[in-house]
Amino acid sequence: GLVIALAAAGRERRGSRSAGARPAWALALAAAAVAMAFAKGPTAAWRHSPIGAGRLEFNSPTPNRLREWARTQRRQLRWEADGRESSVALLGLELGLAFAVNGKVDGSAVGDSATQVMGGLVGAILHPLPKSALVVGLGTGSTAGWLGAVPSIERVDVVELEPAIRHVAQECAPVNRDVLANSRVRILSGDARELLLTSRDRYDVIFSEPSNPYRAGVSSLFTQEFYRAVQERLAKGGIFVQWLQAYEVDGQTVRTAYATLASVFPTVETYFSKKQDLLLVASDSPVRYPADALRARVREEPYGSALLAAWRVSDLEGFLSHFLARDSLTRSIARAEHGVVNTDDRNLVEFAFARCLGRASPFSTDELRETAAARGEDRPGVEGSLDWENVERQRLSSQAAEGFEPVGSGSSAVWNRRAPVFAAFAGGRLGDAAHAFLADPWEPQGALELAMVGEALADAGDPRILTVVQALEPVESAEAQAILARYLWTRNDWQGCFKATKAAFERYRKDPWPDAALMKRLLAIAASLPSKDPSLAGPLDELLASRFSVNLLDEDRNLARLTIAQNRGPSAVSEALQPLEPNFPWSGEFLQLRARAYQETNDPRAEMARREAEEFRSREASPFNTGLGK
Repeated sequence: GLVIALAAAGRERRGSRSAGARPAWALALAAAAVAMAFAKGPTAAWRHSPIGAGRLEFNSPTPNRLREWARTQRRQLRWEADGRESSVALLGLELGLAFAVNGKVDGSAVGDSATQVMGGLVGAILHPLPKSALVVGLGTGSTAGWLGAVPSIERVDVVELEPAIRHVAQECAPVNRDVLANSRVRILSGDARELLLTSRDRYDVIFSEPSNPYRAGVSSLFTQEFYRAVQERLAKGGIFVQWLQAYEVDGQTVRTAYATLASVFPTVETYFSKKQDLLLVASDSPVRYPADALRARVREEPYGSALLAAWRVSDLEGFLSHFLARDSLTRSIARAEHGVVNTDDRNLVEFAFARCLGRASPFSTDELRETAAARGEDRPGVEGSLDWENVERQRLSSQAAEGFEPVGSGSSAVWNRRAPVFAAFAGGRLGDAAHAFLADPWEPQGALELAMVGEALADAGDPRILTVVQALEPVESAEAQAILARYLWTRNDWQGCFKATKAAFERYRKDPWPDAALMKRLLAIAASLPSKDPSLAGPLDELLASRFSVNLLDEDRNLARLTIAQNRGPSAVSEALQPLEPNFPWSGEFLQLRARAYQETNDPRAEMARREAEEFRSREASPFNTGLGK
């Protein structure tokens, strides 16, 4: 703009009649360019939120609600970088640290651990003796870190396109067994397809969990050509595990994915890691299920710890409760598709997934399971004895723990007795769950059932909870103490409740695996304690001052601390406000609380806080009875 202005001015001095007002316009353009260079630019709300994927839905998007959303996105940002290939960020979400790539969250430390921890280990458990593994994508580092802890594994290669993701894995060390310090794990920078096509190495286990197929370039990791490259790199008897999303997708697209994988591998079985995440287990020969050998294996480390942490199970029945369908169903799907598969030149999957983006999924894993069950293909060919009723029981409890009302056959005793309890718990109705259990009690088994029944009974103040706590304590100490705290709260034992709460949260600072929903409900109890016993305000504030492991429940922890601080005076409130600055919650109640606290403590930001509180009020509609009195 400045160059144009100078050139125009020179022409004007030489007597050019056409120069006119060009210098003024050029100077204005230059000034605008300089001003934009100092502008704030796009913040986390635009760079690292689901707005880029069209997943944001605002109900009555008032100016205040939009501003609250933008501030929430900025407040969640923990770290960001412009990498070699992508824009990467670490976000502090409810289920722990999550990483976003080009505005799309691709995984979280705890929220996606069921897939990221177990995706590779499913292959390792089913393989007779895995010695080498390949992981497509580093992400949180969980897959590679847990595979690297398998005693028989000698080498784990991780192919990661974006070097900045290393920082994500570094911050997620508590959930990935410190993968970056594991000498058996080798991280290779580059494209997975290129490595598979150029490498001469062979692997016993390969796991691929890229981003969603609708994203540019990702669907090339779901094509026939990619699967052929994978097959070439598998050792004899090797197992390939492909993650496939079962949300925001239609049945035809899932059938295409099955047919494509089946066109390369003779055997493809189906597991689920989470209710809406599939694991397609592919191999060149049928997978064997020797019950005794597998039962011994799942008790070994790291399998035992991984199954308990990620799937909340501890035995072979619990592992196989995540089995959905035999290879025979895959063959039937492939025949019905008449050779139509996803290829590099005719990529059906990319566009099919894009069509369903942001919509309610027409497909569900329940539909897949029911189809397999109707055909008698919902159980693996186990060699030896297995308690199939126990398998069904643990499948139902895993769905309830995820917040989904479990779907069962409706004919078995295990279903009829547990269904009302599980359904109520999935809906967050602890009172109804307790009522259903007490109407027809049964012996809870396993960590999931103990925790669900225990919390329901604790909410009802039933003393039988003490037996449940005793059984859960050796398995999951933090959850046992959280349930005990709820029970003591109903008994008005405030000091005892605080003691149990303290034990639970101190464990939670080191252990990321307790159920986040249970611990969130414990935060609500902790926030209420000072109103019952004011002497507990100080100790509770000190207890909640430190973060939990991998930033779990960070926002809830800060807000609970703010509630507690209101029992201790303006100075304590002012201190509790600091973790929420500068992108303070855009809420009338919180803004007024901040304005009062800063004014009473003579904080330099008092005037700013007053202006923002007034700005919020000015943007809200006035109630009908404003100024009318009684």
